[in-house]
Amino acid sequence: MILGPVVDVRPADGSADPLGQGRLFTGDAATVAALGATYVRAWQTAGLLPTLKHYPGHGSASTDTHDGLGLTPPLAELLAWDLVPYRELAGSGAAVMVGHLDVPGLTDGVPASRSAAAITLLRGELGWGDALVMTDALGMGGVGMSLTDAAVASLAAGVDVVLFTDTGQAGAVIDAIEAAVDDGDLDEEQLTASAVRVARELAAHGRPCTAMA
Repeated sequence: MILGPVVDVRPADGSADPLGQGRLFTGDAATVAALGATYVRAWQTAGLLPTLKHYPGHGSASTDTHDGLGLTPPLAELLAWDLVPYRELAGSGAAVMVGHLDVPGLTDGVPASRSAAAITLLRGELGWGDALVMTDALGMGGVGMSLTDAAVASLAAGVDVVLFTDTGQAGAVIDAIEAAVDDGDLDEEQLTASAVRVARELAAHGRPCTAMA
């Protein structure tokens, strides 16, 4: 699996992107979509699963989400610019990473990584349906809550995979997910659907899940 390509679109007004690390393609939304498609096809040819990021678009966000919650332009502007690559690459077989981005008119103060409205837009209007969807790392400054709470909230919003770099917290995250199911805060059928998507990708890339005693 590859956590790329980055399909964030540089600001239309030519200002610097908030990531500031040379990670973004140069060009308008259509150019970014075309370049992203080339990377997706190439990595798929090599047997890898590409992951578009950072949905719904980090290019014009107010800050680097490693540091804090990024505020994007309103949804209507994103649909005409930042979300173009996601619309164009729907059905490509790639996965999608959701950023810690607040979109006026869509998430309204909540990071997209734990916004059911953002996931519904991605899977519905933008055409990503049954694709694998994951969060950006949940230890980033833009999350605004504990890792365990963010993991549960993201899964409840419809994300399939929660990503975090502190692997020592894996047990605590699993315990929090199990407790949320027991308490009725997480839908077991929804989690099963996510597990099926994960298993599908593992099998497609030669690493099928196997039963363990």
